[in-house]
Amino acid sequence: MNSYLMAFAMLPFLLQGLAIAVDEFYFHHKRGLPRWERLGHPLDTLSVTLGFLFLIFVPFSAAALVAYIGLAGASCLFVTKDEWVHAKHCSPAEMWLHSILFLLHPLVFVVSGAVWTLAARPELVRLAGVDVESLSQMKTVIVIQCFITVVFAIYQVAYWILYEPRTARARRSFSKEATR
Repeated sequence: MNSYLMAFAMLPFLLQGLAIAVDEFYFHHKRGLPRWERLGHPLDTLSVTLGFLFLIFVPFSAAALVAYIGLAGASCLFVTKDEWVHAKHCSPAEMWLHSILFLLHPLVFVVSGAVWTLAARPELVRLAGVDVESLSQMKTVIVIQCFITVVFAIYQVAYWILYEPRTARARRSFSKEATR
């Protein structure tokens, strides 16, 4: 796999990471999240994490590939669960960013699944023109992506479930006392 093909394969990961960062640290912090979103977003992240963990820990087989496709498909559908409610809470720019994320989400799963499949099937590696070193690098990218996803899930739980509700209550309490 030459460096151009490697960069092209990594592009969905990089674009998804950038889009998630903008969604989280700009849009979510700007508008705040209602309770259902504070709980739902870590579950979205968990659905992605399960797909990566599956690729890391389950050896490739035809049955495992079917299971992975099921996990990836379920995650792609699951992350759309809030969009009908987002229409009431999000700006058009945030809704557009969500649509970009919905395009990138399956691409990340397809690239990850292809790397997992190629790593297990040397005859496909030769047909695809992929060198073993690049494939090994891409497998490392999947492990790193899984780690980043787990860290992001921990952040989501810590910030949106544990920290933010307390600070929101404190702000409300402070503003009530200030108006007395």
